[in-house]
Amino acid sequence: MRRRLGEFADTCAGAAVRLVHSSAHIDRRAELDVGTIVSEAAHVTFGVRVGRHSVVDPKALISHDAEIGDYSFIGGGVVVGA
Repeated sequence: MRRRLGEFADTCAGAAVRLVHSSAHIDRRAELDVGTIVSEAAHVTFGVRVGRHSVVDPKALISHDAEIGDYSFIGGGVVVGA
C-alpha cells in the first residue's frame, strides 16, 4: 500500500517533502529521500540513507552507514546498525 501511495504522490504536482518531527535528531550527513517520515525522538546518525516514502517510528535509532530501502518501515524503539 505504501508503494502505491508513494508512486501516486510522485505523479502529483508539487514539491516532494520529508516530514521530520521537531524532537527527532537527523545528522547533517544523513540522507532522507522524498516522502520520508521521521517521528518524535527518533535518531538517524551519520552516513545513513533512508529510502523513498519510508517511515521511522518514535524512538527508533538508525546507526552509522546503514541503508534503509524504499518504502520501508522502522518500528518504534527499533535499533538498526550497519
